[in-house]
Amino acid sequence: MSRTTSKSSSKAKPKPHRKVPAPYSPYTIFFRLERHLLLQSSASNHAVPPTFDPSHHDPHDHPHRPAKYRHVKLPPYWYSSAHRAIEEKNRRHRKSAVETMSKEQLTSEISARWKNLDEETLGYVKRLSAVEKKRVKSLLAEMDRDGEREEAKEDKEFIKIKTLQKRAVSKMMDPVKIDTSNSAEAAPASRATSESSSSSSSLVCSVPLKKHRIHLMSEVTAASASFATAAASSVAAAARNTTALPSMHTFNTWHNVARESMMYPALSGYHMPGLTSLHDPYLCSILSTNPSYWTYAPSNALLRLEASARLRREEELLLSSLATSNAALSGKAEEETNSCTTAARTEEDVFAADVLQLIRHGSEPSK
Repeated sequence: MSRTTSKSSSKAKPKPHRKVPAPYSPYTIFFRLERHLLLQSSASNHAVPPTFDPSHHDPHDHPHRPAKYRHVKLPPYWYSSAHRAIEEKNRRHRKSAVETMSKEQLTSEISARWKNLDEETLGYVKRLSAVEKKRVKSLLAEMDRDGEREEAKEDKEFIKIKTLQKRAVSKMMDPVKIDTSNSAEAAPASRATSESSSSSSSLVCSVPLKKHRIHLMSEVTAASASFATAAASSVAAAARNTTALPSMHTFNTWHNVARESMMYPALSGYHMPGLTSLHDPYLCSILSTNPSYWTYAPSNALLRLEASARLRREEELLLSSLATSNAALSGKAEEETNSCTTAARTEEDVFAADVLQLIRHGSEPSK
């Protein structure tokens, strides 16, 4: 025989907990009133409630209480469900005194009296029930207003946090696409100079450099090694071609240009005419293998090169003044050293001027 299950056997969803208890009905108020009357009419001294206060006066209770209940000692706000919940929460948990009648007898006796209730007592308990319902309704409305204010405050904070998160993500995540086809079209002539940089950077930015600020740690780590190798070879080549080594300011300028060019594809197969004859193969390889550097002409790179040229001119004036003073003190040997340094600075200025001219005229590399 198959066992059938009814809908009542399924687990019902738990009702939400009420912060304010439901008000008593007129019958519940009458039941509590009659219970105190029956218990106090006996000879037991334990029938008087411990919370009874003879000095307490309730304008909703005492003036309208029927005559047969005026001698009953009732606790304050005995008809209030919320007040009783507070009393039960704070009372001591101990066994009550033995009552003269059982709960079944008490319930049946009060039910019989409710059926034959007079109009005065019925109006009295209904009035107390209406007062309690009105008070509970006002409490619930006040709690709802407080809850709405709290929810509105939380919603404003949540929207503010989400807005800040979206702004941060929009600043960090600019549109980026992967391009792997350009590295296969590289020419073998310039592959040797940019093999390490082309393998370490494969990102093609669809926005100008000043709007793109994503730095991939793996790309930076891989490119830093190739930059260090290229910088060492550049310094060695400069030492062979000139008598004076390039200054630290010049090396930092090359490094900044190289770091900016990391954000664009390091492509081989492009050759810039007129740049390979200069004495710096490291910077020539960066500029010749990054056609998008010339296509976008980013303002950051222009500002860097212009500032570099201006600082070099100031440094040249300072060195020439120092050379004049040192020549008078140290003699002809020191004067020759300063003249070599000035010649190196002049050659660097010519190189920077060529680069600025190519960027401003928008000349593109020849394929």
